Amino acid sequence: MLSKESIISRCETLMKFPTFLSFGNPAAFTKAAEHILARFQTLKYSIGSWSAHSLNPKDFKEHATLNWIFVCDLLNFSFWQDDDELNSAGKRRFIVNFNGRDYNSYWSLPAVLNRALDSGHDIVNPNVYATISFTDLKKIFAPSYYDCTDLPLLPERHELLKSAGERLVQFYEGNFANFLFTVGDDAWAFINRLVEEFPSFRDVAPDGTCFLKRAQILVADIWAASSGHYFSKTINQLTIFADYRIPQVLCSLKLIVYGTELLEKVSAGQILKSGSIEEVEIRAASIVAADRLLNEMQKMDATVNAVLLDFYLWDYSQTVKSAIDKTYPFHKCRSIYY
Repeated sequence: MLSKESIISRCETLMKFPTFLSFGNPAAFTKAAEHILARFQTLKYSIGSWSAHSLNPKDFKEHATLNWIFVCDLLNFSFWQDDDELNSAGKRRFIVNFNGRDYNSYWSLPAVLNRALDSGHDIVNPNVYATISFTDLKKIFAPSYYDCTDLPLLPERHELLKSAGERLVQFYEGNFANFLFTVGDDAWAFINRLVEEFPSFRDVAPDGTCFLKRAQILVADIWAASSGHYFSKTINQLTIFADYRIPQVLCSLKLIVYGTELLEKVSAGQILKSGSIEEVEIRAASIVAADRLLNEMQKMDATVNAVLLDFYLWDYSQTVKSAIDKTYPFHKCRSIYY
């Protein structure tokens, strides 16, 4: 049975004797906790901050919003693109223009979904994407400019969409909301059922270390979009969502310190194999470091949870990424899990 405790326990065990990195000293965690809580107060950071993003749904229309969130989190992985490869091909990274504004990286995905919906393509409807052809999906995911490359792993995204859509059509009347209504809004009962029925959410390393980034963020997004209506009793039972931006921010806060060998690989842009020792240690260290940071924050403010901490750290990474990418580059790993 997957749970917060089982994830953190496994990550802590792995991090007792790490090979490629270490943790900052206790003072660094206290300093970071105080700084982030001060930013929470300044920004009035809260559950409502999710809906404040221009591309996220504003009004919770149960079935429509849940279907949108499911597709967004089903495809929420691997947005980074290699600058050297792009330059050698004479291409720019994947960009989507929506309502007069350009979006890349993660935000290109919500922009694609919203652009499609505005154009009359109901791409978040399981009855539609269960049978969509790769050709049609590629048209929907077309970049807005001729010199841009495609979104990475588009064939894999097509397969995941079709597989998930087929299951929702067969067992849940073509509506993700019916899956949620059937399973209920206990966070870990939901996640355990989710990874059983939709295997691409089973984010588990070869050594058994669990991360479940997309499964947990699906719960978090539903909680935030519904203003806490769903998962309110169990939302505090999640861990942080270990992707490639969160470790980067934790390094910038001196909470994780890469060893020389790992730092050289990451700085050189070397792609880490999914499930490799280096990659698993980075993600496990992120879970442990974030949990320690959260414990420090909760000594000062008991209302903070891992979801809000993750949302804040990720939002922060987006505001400073041009600078932080130079001093604390993110690790590169091509994966469907994050």
